[in-house]
Amino acid sequence: MKNNKELPLGKRARFSKASKTVLKVSGKHVLYSIKKPFVSNKQKEASQHTHYKKISKDIFKLLSILKGVSLKAAQMMSMELELLPKEFNDELKKACYKVPPLNRALVRKGIHSEFGKSPETLFSTFTSKAFAAASIGQVHKAILKTNEKVVVKIQYPGIEQTIQSDMKMLTYLLLKLPIPKIKEKQILIKTYLDECESRFIEETDYKKEASRLDFFYKENPFKTIQIPKPTLDMCTKTILTMEYLNGAHLDEWLETNPTQNEKNKYAQQLWDFFSFFFTKHHIIHADPNPGNFIFMANGNLGIIDFGCVKQLDPDFPSQIANVIHYHLKREIDPVMEIYNKWGMLSSDLKENSQQVEDYLLFFREWLTLPFREKIFDFEKHPDYLQQRFSDDFKTAMNIMHNTTHNFVMFDRSYMGLLTIFHRLKAKVELSFDENKIVSKVKTT
Repeated sequence: MKNNKELPLGKRARFSKASKTVLKVSGKHVLYSIKKPFVSNKQKEASQHTHYKKISKDIFKLLSILKGVSLKAAQMMSMELELLPKEFNDELKKACYKVPPLNRALVRKGIHSEFGKSPETLFSTFTSKAFAAASIGQVHKAILKTNEKVVVKIQYPGIEQTIQSDMKMLTYLLLKLPIPKIKEKQILIKTYLDECESRFIEETDYKKEASRLDFFYKENPFKTIQIPKPTLDMCTKTILTMEYLNGAHLDEWLETNPTQNEKNKYAQQLWDFFSFFFTKHHIIHADPNPGNFIFMANGNLGIIDFGCVKQLDPDFPSQIANVIHYHLKREIDPVMEIYNKWGMLSSDLKENSQQVEDYLLFFREWLTLPFREKIFDFEKHPDYLQQRFSDDFKTAMNIMHNTTHNFVMFDRSYMGLLTIFHRLKAKVELSFDENKIVSKVKTT
């Protein structure tokens, strides 16, 4: 109950909380900096660890109290960019993003305000208790008057305004932190957080999600992949109604002890779906949360939640394919050309191909490994994903002055899928070759 009283809902109150935290952290950093010159190198390392641990607790105590998407964005940035010190990442892993469920009266009010009718009038049956929840809204089971089973996603009131204020607060908070590593990467952090804010705001428009869901439903060429059909006349900006797909989520499905062949099949379906829409339509389902994939009894794979979808620049998929191709051939100059188009390299590295190549030695081997084999066996490479958090990998991050907005959600999707393949210990054919992908679709 105490946390509810502490939760500042207004924009000013939330920024006030953030400002107080910045002042508190800055004060601690000043004291730490005064003491730093008077201790040995060994003591400095231990002292920095203790210092970072203390201020990370302050920062993520704030984010946990606010319970907004700022916490979700910080967790994403921590996992995907590795810009924050280890002590910060450790605290983020403990933090839990939760939104309190809507009570039944608010659910009825939300539906009535959109359609002018009660749930009982609109549906043959409607379950007032939510069976699933997400960061933007919660989900209820229902049956249409036509006897079709559907799910109804209802948005939390005022969530769009909260997202905007929270993301501004997180940007302010991070860029004001007296951490050298963060100050060096301010432009990159700003690009990343701006892209997160854009996607989060888009997620609040259920009408747009319904349109995208309809697009994926109609353009999906895979017979063994099911996309829920939206009921378009029952979708508004804050209400989304779509077909109910029955099946198990990843953890539940793994408890049924599926065969390795079944795991391989599902993993390949996930990759084929991702790579087809990426190369053919320049669009990605950018939320690879395992909860968004349904393992169905008939062997089909259901893909749900199209709130976070990224429409990419038309030339980006070919740029990704070319980067991998040129890294495989160990040709740094064409890689540099693409990186410079993305604005990735700092001014002192734009023409320094030898220095960039030195930074990328480990990264090149890591990136191309799954593409050097026709079928990549994740079981035979148990440390592959963990290597992304190694010191050798972090060396490559030194070249990153900025990134393209396309890369933020692409990287989230790509790494999310690899994480699922790792859990499945799957054998997967990975490719960004459009001709191969289209040819594969035709024979499916």
